[in-house]
Amino acid sequence: MKTAPVRTLILLLAALLLTDLPTLAPPAAAGAPTEEAWYVAAIGGTPVGYARESREIAGHETRVRSESHMVLNRMGSRIEIEMLGESRERADGSLLTVEMEMVLSEQATKMKAAAGDGVVRIESEAGGKSFERDLPFTGELSGPDAVRRLTAAKLRQAGDRIDYQIFSPEMGTVTKASRVALGPESITFEGRQQTAMKLEEQLEGFPVKTTVWVDSEGFLLRSEQPGPFGVMSLLRANEAAARLASGGGQLPEESYGATIARTQIRIPDARRLNHLEVRLHHRNPALGWPELEGPGQEILERSDDSLTLAITRPAPAEGHPFPVAVTEANREYLEPNAYIQSDAAALKEEARKIIGDEKDLYRAARKLERWVAENMEFDTGVVLAPSVEVFENRRGTCAGYAMLLTTMARAVGIPSRYVMGYVYVDGMFGGHAWTEVLAGDEWIPFDGAVITEGPADAGRFAFLWSSLRDGVNRLSMGPGMQLYGQIDLDVLTYTLEGGPRRSVPPGAAPYEIAGDLYTNTGLGLQVVKPAGFRFVDLDAVWPEATLVGLEGPAGQEVKLLSRNRRYWQDPREHALEALRRLAPEGSMSEVRLAGGDGLLTVNGDRAVLAVPGSGVTWLLDVTGPEAAALIRQVASGLKLQG
Repeated sequence: MKTAPVRTLILLLAALLLTDLPTLAPPAAAGAPTEEAWYVAAIGGTPVGYARESREIAGHETRVRSESHMVLNRMGSRIEIEMLGESRERADGSLLTVEMEMVLSEQATKMKAAAGDGVVRIESEAGGKSFERDLPFTGELSGPDAVRRLTAAKLRQAGDRIDYQIFSPEMGTVTKASRVALGPESITFEGRQQTAMKLEEQLEGFPVKTTVWVDSEGFLLRSEQPGPFGVMSLLRANEAAARLASGGGQLPEESYGATIARTQIRIPDARRLNHLEVRLHHRNPALGWPELEGPGQEILERSDDSLTLAITRPAPAEGHPFPVAVTEANREYLEPNAYIQSDAAALKEEARKIIGDEKDLYRAARKLERWVAENMEFDTGVVLAPSVEVFENRRGTCAGYAMLLTTMARAVGIPSRYVMGYVYVDGMFGGHAWTEVLAGDEWIPFDGAVITEGPADAGRFAFLWSSLRDGVNRLSMGPGMQLYGQIDLDVLTYTLEGGPRRSVPPGAAPYEIAGDLYTNTGLGLQVVKPAGFRFVDLDAVWPEATLVGLEGPAGQEVKLLSRNRRYWQDPREHALEALRRLAPEGSMSEVRLAGGDGLLTVNGDRAVLAVPGSGVTWLLDVTGPEAAALIRQVASGLKLQG
């Protein structure tokens, strides 16, 4: 499997923690030494890092410097996120500049925004190259200290409100914001009680409201914001306590599991899905729905708490030449930027080598997609890296696969964009990223991580499409916050390539057990348990791989698993590879068990059977006394789809 449902959310965590960092430090008089404020960052009550900020008045300017460091440990990987920021504003509170540096991988990315007369000049830097753009705006831009002073002056009792406009480096844009006083409240920090003003903060275009507690001077004491893994918080602390949190933390497994959307049935051979209808149920309707109408996606019904979405896989789009000429309409999808470094010489040369003398845009994109799938290695320890770093290391999550494929397409003159959404894999929809290329007037999806033959299958839906011209900040904001960890999902109908439309009846379950018989209707799967055994570990979802487990009276263990096969892989060779990975030692023989030709390995008290199926290899793993005899007994009562 080549997707990480939670890994695309790590950037989201970083951006959320920075959203509330402006003006944290206590006031400093002109010419006084710089003073600092320290905070413990936590998710769901688990400390995951710290934040620090200093405030300095120099002449007619106020400078606020911020730093945050977070560490998450997940699936054996250590995820580190560092961010540095500095803002400068005039004495009247108008913004001068904002700088931010993000370290999400080996290569840091930097952004500097300078506010002028009605325009913000933004310079992004990554991989030793700089990219510039102008962002027009109207009105005034307030600096963080101006917001602090306005808060202290105007928000004195419940119901008081202030409105202002800022440049948000997290969102990469100018945005309007508001703060509303909810009333005074006593809070505890650093072991003492203090009366604070409780506020509700809202950024335009950001669906989640932040609760903020400030002192009488408007300085932050605490903040809380709901997130996909639990409430994210900053709490004022001393330096020792903040640094103690710098080692990060490990979130409970259930916090990650809450971000996926399990399906009530298993979809067989999902990479051949041509059409899919799903109903989304919102756990928090107040967050609203993001834009879900897009290429191949149609909203059939919609209410505050549910939405029915139809996804259709596009037909192959052959007959379009490339390289495509740059126009104002497609410029941002053809030109390089700080993350899509399509002008890098080595990457560009490799992309041209991959496509060879191919002249058709669609077929060239397929060649690039397959190269990414075959040459990338899945690594949950990489948060989000610019494309040159991904190309050099050939490692990453689905975010890295999408980044590299999008870049390689542009490198040969194919308009492309980065897509975020959900993908179906093994009983659940999880957060995912892939690529779309523009063929004529139609956007065609390609996915180097969860690959299928032809355009990407209908087992996915998107909620964000980006050229990444404005950086990666938008990936972590609105749409992801509205859906990740906030939805449940039911499959209504599906159609596999070459097959009839299948409806899922109301109340359908992933499996049924009747006496000794386990039945999974969606997968066409049946398992008969031997006498004295019991069913365990039923219908787990990624990253767990066991579909059905059995435990015997003498400690025997039986597991039925499946491994997805890429379309170009030979079924027998894939079965052989899967068998060697699971059981590298033992005598191997060809057998006919479980209704198909398979490969059997026996090594003492362990026996493993691999049987090729439709798009998968089935694996029956048996350990315990008389494993060779037990595996044949279980296989005789096993019915496998395909």
